[in-house]
Amino acid sequence: MDLLASGDLKGILDVLNHMEQSEKTIAEFYHACAKAFSQHQEFWLDIEAQEQKHVLYIGKMNAIIEKKPEHFEK
Repeated sequence: MDLLASGDLKGILDVLNHMEQSEKTIAEFYHACAKAFSQHQEFWLDIEAQEQKHVLYIGKMNAIIEKKPEHFEK
């Protein structure tokens, strides 16, 4: 049963929103680490960039699911 018919759409979108916020917070943490440990700044900034990509990917997933929820199941 698809997400729209099952009534699971809101829950799935809520989870994705929480995941997106978590990834943003983790990225901010890594950015702070880059400032605190400047001798390893490149390392921390690379990890921060990966987390920012995760934010982007989760946002895209959210938009795709929201646009066509009938194509997805829980």
